[in-house]
Amino acid sequence: MKRKTIPAGRLTAVLEQIHRGIERPVTVTEISKATGIPRRNIYECINLLIMQYDVPIGGVRSKGRHGIFIATNEAERAAAVTPLANSAREIQRRVNKLQQMEL
Repeated sequence: MKRKTIPAGRLTAVLEQIHRGIERPVTVTEISKATGIPRRNIYECINLLIMQYDVPIGGVRSKGRHGIFIATNEAERAAAVTPLANSAREIQRRVNKLQQMEL
């Protein structure tokens, strides 16, 4: 499947700041400083890059290493997906609890 062409502008500016591979993750703050794009807009760009343009951007939050990166292999994909899936489960548990509470 061919990837869609990413239009020039903010999306391209953000994408150019994200390194390939988990070894050199970059923070949203670093991207903001380099591009002048507000953090909130960077998160929107990241979501668009993932959801509309199929760019495999993952995040890492571990000892001394945090930020986002472009996954280049299955191990990096798993490193990005596992904490995201865990967060989704916790959010769903919270939703369920709120729905079941007496008002």
